[in-house]
Amino acid sequence: MVRWYSVLIAFLIFLSSIKVVMPLGFDLFKGLHFTPYGMLQNPYHVWPKKPSGVLRSVPALGYEWVVGWGWNFISNPYYVACLKLGVNVNGKAFYSPEDFSEKGVELYSAYHTKNVMSYDWRYRNLTFSLKYFLAGRDSLTCLVSVSNEGPEVARIAFHAVGMLFSPRPYLMYGCIKDSYLVLSCKALGVTVVLGGNVTDLARKFALSDLTIRKWVKANDFSNMREGMGLFVIFGVMSFKLSVPPHSVRSSLLILAKGSSYEEALTNFRRGLRNAFNSLEEKLREDLAFWSNAPRLIGDWPKRWVRGFIYDFETLRMVIYPSRGVFKHKWDVMHVNWPRCVLAETSIDMFIMSYANVKLAEEVLLGLFEDAPLPNVPCVHADGSFNMVAMDGSKCGTSPAWCFPFYLYSLLYARALDKEWLRKIYPYWSSYLRWWLKNRSDREGWLHYKCSWESGEDVAPRFGIQVSGGQLIENIRPSELQAVMAYAAKAMAFYAKVLGLGEGEVKYWENVYRDYYLKLQRLWFKGWFHDYDVKEGKFTKYKDPLHLAPIFLGLASRHQIRAMLNRENVNELLGEFKESVGVATLDWPSLVFPYFEALWAAGKVDKALRNLLIEQVYRLINRVYSMTDARVWKRGYPIPGVSYENWGPPGTPRVEGYGWGALTALTIIRYVIGFREVPFSDHPSFLLSPGLPKEFLKEGKRYRIGNLSVGDVNFELTYKVIKGGGIKVSLRYSSNGNYIVKVMDEGGRIVYKGNVPRRCGEVRFLALNGMSYKVEFISVGRSG
Repeated sequence: MVRWYSVLIAFLIFLSSIKVVMPLGFDLFKGLHFTPYGMLQNPYHVWPKKPSGVLRSVPALGYEWVVGWGWNFISNPYYVACLKLGVNVNGKAFYSPEDFSEKGVELYSAYHTKNVMSYDWRYRNLTFSLKYFLAGRDSLTCLVSVSNEGPEVARIAFHAVGMLFSPRPYLMYGCIKDSYLVLSCKALGVTVVLGGNVTDLARKFALSDLTIRKWVKANDFSNMREGMGLFVIFGVMSFKLSVPPHSVRSSLLILAKGSSYEEALTNFRRGLRNAFNSLEEKLREDLAFWSNAPRLIGDWPKRWVRGFIYDFETLRMVIYPSRGVFKHKWDVMHVNWPRCVLAETSIDMFIMSYANVKLAEEVLLGLFEDAPLPNVPCVHADGSFNMVAMDGSKCGTSPAWCFPFYLYSLLYARALDKEWLRKIYPYWSSYLRWWLKNRSDREGWLHYKCSWESGEDVAPRFGIQVSGGQLIENIRPSELQAVMAYAAKAMAFYAKVLGLGEGEVKYWENVYRDYYLKLQRLWFKGWFHDYDVKEGKFTKYKDPLHLAPIFLGLASRHQIRAMLNRENVNELLGEFKESVGVATLDWPSLVFPYFEALWAAGKVDKALRNLLIEQVYRLINRVYSMTDARVWKRGYPIPGVSYENWGPPGTPRVEGYGWGALTALTIIRYVIGFREVPFSDHPSFLLSPGLPKEFLKEGKRYRIGNLSVGDVNFELTYKVIKGGGIKVSLRYSSNGNYIVKVMDEGGRIVYKGNVPRRCGEVRFLALNGMSYKVEFISVGRSG
């Protein structure tokens, strides 16, 4: 009965594959050849106990569950379960990366999202595509498709490989069961089932990947009933696929896991039933996202186009559905170590808001609504606190780490969503009041409880520390006084927008004045320094976070000139490393305030704006050369995703980290130069083109679609003209009637519409590195 049941399921799924698979949305990224490496989202990997695993690609044609828990456990997991394929075409094997390079065949990914990733290549008249996705909680699935454009029937051999591995010396077993293959380890309590909707012709077991590679090359169809190994066991199921001329044939393979054979088999069968419905749902979700997300179009470097997509897909990957104590969608920070963190969620969702502002607002509101305490402490989905200081304080990141209230002001200026503001305002108020009450000394100066709370873990600027939980309440950080002043200014503005009364407005205005004056008292020898109460003196350190007053609008022109100028920038980067312990340009969380300060200081010293353009260009090229790499070695971070840091090759860096998508924000904010105007009450923004000199070639066009401010959506195009000038085209549509006005830095009008419109095109000439304010002036709504 079991045998006939399996055959029936396989037959039904094969029929559905003919009907569903081919027409559904695989041309979303038509013409883009992504790196053939990456990660898939596994939203079930959330609990410190019994982790589900991280899904990573395997050279060359596979995916694996890496199961463990920790900040970066990839090199020492509990266990690994893998599904991989080998292909033999008339004696030519395709299994390892070397097999492709030796034949001069490009292996790439034509479809690369957090939901589905494909391996694609063309050999003679055949086009292959292996699409991996998660068909259920424990069902890793591969859709194999072959297109034959030749005049003869193509007969292709496939060798599906399952693997179970542990770094511990546990016994692994393999056996044959009906139409599938089983691998198990009693010590781990794990069983995997490999099978599909194909009729296999051979099954066997091996103890090394090298053996598998030899079998694929020899097209070995021998059989073996069972196998056993220490540390690792491989199982192979071999089958053949005949593809008639000018046609396509597809097959489905699944590797399902469970804590027992019965559970693994149940997951396998469920995966077979649900595979195509699950795939269709994932493809529709991808299409819906990218229909509204910004895309780089035109003469951008292809690596930038692809890197931009990796960034947004990483952001999608770290947004999980509600789990455990989180009742809303939430940002997990990075996929190895899912936890909720104020700083990471804030910067991730600010970047995500360019693609889906409603999703970003939902996650940010949930961040505060689901928090167990007003200071939004770091917690896992099971409610366990993750950042506890030595005195037992349950900590969350400060209002200075990743500058959340600065980001919120920019997000509101772009979204102008008063209803969302009304809902989240009380939580912002509670958070800031908590800091004013619980993180201030007798004189009202703000401090960090520990360096974990600051975000700069064990930074030298806080003194000698045995751990990031050590108390550092003796330090008065200048950036903390600055961000409280800015946050209070923003809260006063929001209170006016929401009509909360003069008392609320005055409260925040007084907080603003108090902390602005405190900040100014920290000005010492041309810098906003920290003050050590215990030592009774200013500290020697200069830190990238100290630049906050420059871009928060709290520093005078004199102070800006003293802190940042064309002569001291390189020297500052060295001093910053002494303060925080890492290179500023290697960490997204430090790059952001540094670049923001350079841009703002560029108003005072134009040479800094040119320096920013150069540094941005070098940074994006450096980062995207890693994320878009075509060669990958184990032990190095995997391409195709964003990273925690951007250190040199060989640097340990966590994969699938949301804030690594800062490169996408860098393109939007500094290259395209689309910048929000905080404290606006109508749709407006700055355009400050920052095209590097390599882009300033006559006739080149750089376009980005799906940008928005308020209810205005627009597509922006820069065309380089003779002499390096830029012809700007802004095509917009909206729900209201607007007159559009554009002014240069001197306040001169360079464009003004005469007739109120709901849609139209704005054109004007711009200079690279200069800023232009674009305003949409409402003259009434249309029905």
